[in-house]
Amino acid sequence: MRELEAVNTAVAVNGAIFAAKLGVWTLTGSGALLAEALHSAADVMNQLLLRAGVHSSRRAPTREHPYGFHKEKYIYALMSAVGIFCLGAGASVLHGF
Repeated sequence: MRELEAVNTAVAVNGAIFAAKLGVWTLTGSGALLAEALHSAADVMNQLLLRAGVHSSRRAPTREHPYGFHKEKYIYALMSAVGIFCLGAGASVLHGF
């Protein structure tokens, strides 16, 4: 239960940070602030993926999966990490040329 509370808190706080950065960007038009707002949006999306993993891992065991789904959250965490890596690598390649 604590892991879901932690992820929900992170989503809420980073959502508020995203909204604040986006609001200040609309007032100032700063490109750096827009980049920071997009970074915060990526953080929120990452945490929503982790939340889905925590929620999915709480399913009860089935006939096909008698040991349950409690390890599924680690697959979602891996997908999150690979996604962050790919976005960072793509940005590096894009700006390298």
